[in-house]
Amino acid sequence: MTNSLASDWTTATLGDLCYFENGDRGKNYPGRKALTSTGIPFINAGHLNNGQIDWAGMDFIPEEHFHRLGSGKIKRGDILYCLRGSLGKFGLVDRNTEGAIASSLVIVRPTPNIQQRFLAYYFQSELAREMILTFAGGAAQPNLSAKSLKAFEIPLPPLESQKRIVAVLDQAFAALDRAYALVDANLSDTNSLYAAAVEILFEDQSADWARGNLSELVGTVHTGPFGSLLHKSDYIEGGIPLINPANIVDGQIKPNLSKTISYEAAERLAAYKLKAGDLIIGRRGEMGRCAPVKLEMNRWICGTGCFVIRPHNEVLSDFVAYLLRRSNMVKRLTSIATGTTMLNLSNKALSNMPIEMPRIDAQRHILERIDAIQLETRQSSDRYSVRLSHLTQLRQSLLHRAFSGGLA
Repeated sequence: MTNSLASDWTTATLGDLCYFENGDRGKNYPGRKALTSTGIPFINAGHLNNGQIDWAGMDFIPEEHFHRLGSGKIKRGDILYCLRGSLGKFGLVDRNTEGAIASSLVIVRPTPNIQQRFLAYYFQSELAREMILTFAGGAAQPNLSAKSLKAFEIPLPPLESQKRIVAVLDQAFAALDRAYALVDANLSDTNSLYAAAVEILFEDQSADWARGNLSELVGTVHTGPFGSLLHKSDYIEGGIPLINPANIVDGQIKPNLSKTISYEAAERLAAYKLKAGDLIIGRRGEMGRCAPVKLEMNRWICGTGCFVIRPHNEVLSDFVAYLLRRSNMVKRLTSIATGTTMLNLSNKALSNMPIEMPRIDAQRHILERIDAIQLETRQSSDRYSVRLSHLTQLRQSLLHRAFSGGLA
């Protein structure tokens, strides 16, 4: 804690400045079955977002259950603070309403010696983050207790200075929020424009493409192994990656290296090894998840939830991956899949799916155009990401000044 505070500042603990109240963790604690669609709000960590409480997405408990609770009932002016999981999340109770907290939260109720919003700004600062690391940083699954939160130290000016600091931060943060929203929107627009540009590129080029089914124009479809071929004992950490639909993200293969299979299991599943130039595509759940197999992925294993498409000569897997992720192709894949709870695609349905394919020179031309669009998009995204980072740093700089006396 800083030693250069003004003479009228002091260093206090949250226990000196606030009352703390845990939720009722006894026999009256509402289990999942007690939750209802109407009634009294029952607030958990998932309802806390950017210092606010998401009342629109609230869970509820019956009024009679609420009245049985012995503690953990909120009041306007409280701050709800997360003690488990997402440590440091908090939300202000800014309305007169009944409500109760889940066991992952604690009620922090400011005394007249500290303003609610001054305390809220403290919870956003690096000072509070340092306190979290001090009290919970060493645990594999970090947790705080109300007792440790009470021990958090905070630089404390007189009430009038707190009010001035809050007024300055409110004005500055409102401007930063507007700037952040604008830059974030520009970043989203950049990504949307990239997707639109790629879509238009395909539409402009497709008039003279060959038409047929996928097995004729693209390649042969191979089904991944049945689940019975894999056993719990086959899974290890740091072995051979096993690729399932969850490992196909934004057109790239992203293995889970903590859930791989042994070398012995991989040899037993040699018929399902991937080869550079293959295309892997999910056959369960969300349709359209597909990615080309790169050289470094040679001998990885196709999982039970995927197909491998082994392209014919003069078919580029990178091109087919873009083609199958287009919105019209995702709709086509969805239309030929079966199932209600979870979509399932059969080998026969995928092999016979109608598709349009250009010659290899046109495939290369489109890939070159996509690479150019990607480069321009990445450069724009990087610029906007840097601006977002600067705005976040400026926010922390203001908080540092506020709690070191620079804004009083």
